[in-house]
This record gives sequence, structure tokens and C-alpha cells, in this order.
Amino acid sequence: MLEFSVIVGSTRYGRRGRIIADWFIDHARRLEQAHWTLIDLAELCLPCIDFEYVAGTNSHPVEAVNKWKTLVGHSDGFVWVTPEYNHGYPAPLKNALDHVYDEWHRKPVAIVSYGGEAGGARAAEQLRLVACELHMAPIQAALLIPSIQQRLLDDPAAGLRDREDRVANLVNELVWWAATLKQGREHPLDWPTT
Repeated sequence: MLEFSVIVGSTRYGRRGRIIADWFIDHARRLEQAHWTLIDLAELCLPCIDFEYVAGTNSHPVEAVNKWKTLVGHSDGFVWVTPEYNHGYPAPLKNALDHVYDEWHRKPVAIVSYGGEAGGARAAEQLRLVACELHMAPIQAALLIPSIQQRLLDDPAAGLRDREDRVANLVNELVWWAATLKQGREHPLDWPTT
């Protein structure tokens, strides 16, 4: 069974990302196509990236970083849940993405974004560029959730009901890409040399 990680990209107080991630996983699991794991960056407590550590020249405690690398390496695909802050995505998410590199390669990612009227579209678009640089396959299907404050004011399930059908579309596309890319990672092409 394919393994997917749903990553909550915001760590700030009062964030909506955890509510949305839990809601997404609940609906994704109903499709019974894969195993879904929640990763909350607020609980992981990654340090700010230390490029000396990444290069292997620093001996800071790295338990959280090593755990993060294992989680990313074990996953066949990802859903990044992100708010839009000031027309971009949050710094803790960028910090987490930059802590690992090879573990992201040749894996698909879907983006679930939320915010004001644009539903986090600008943050999602920026994350697609980052995903490409990490040698990932950002899938076309995305889930944008506009007017998040009003939607989650009383009953989150009711506020997100009009997005439920989009979860199935996103999951179906993500599963296809994950299965295809996993096969490619397990059986890489042998290019002829001249």
C-alpha cells in the first residue's frame, strides 16, 4: 500500500491547518487507496536550518531532523497543507522542505491551501516552484479553500462540505502519480552510454 504524508505547514498560534489536515485525512482514508499519516510541523519542532549541519560539519543535536528525514524518505507522496501569509507560504514550511533533499526526489505532491478570497492560490503557486526544484512532481489537482475564517467559524465539517468532492479528485491523481513514480524509482531506466 502506498504511504502518504499530509504535512501541516503552519506552526503559528490559532492556525487552521491542523483542522484542514485532519478533515482531509478523514476523507482520503474513506477512499481506501493508501495509508495516510499526519505530520504536524508544530509538533516536530525542527530547528532553523543549519547548512553546516546539512554539509556534515556541525554536530548540533539532530533528533528532530533525523526523524524528519526518515518520515520524508518513507513516504511515496505528500500533501502540503499551507495557509497564505502576505501572498506567500509560511517560513516553517520552507525550513522543513530545505532540511532534506534527496528524500523528496521523484515523488508527487499535492497542495491544499487556504486563506482569504484567493484560497491560498499564491502560496500554492510558489510551492509548485519549490517542488520542481526538489525534483518532485507537483500534481495539477489542488484544493484551494477560500474565506477560511468564515468557513470554520461554527462547524468546520459544514464549512468544508463544498470541497469534499475535490478531495477524491486530488487523491485519485496523487495515487496514480505515486504508483507510477514508485515503480520508476524501483526500476530506474538504464540509459545507454556512448
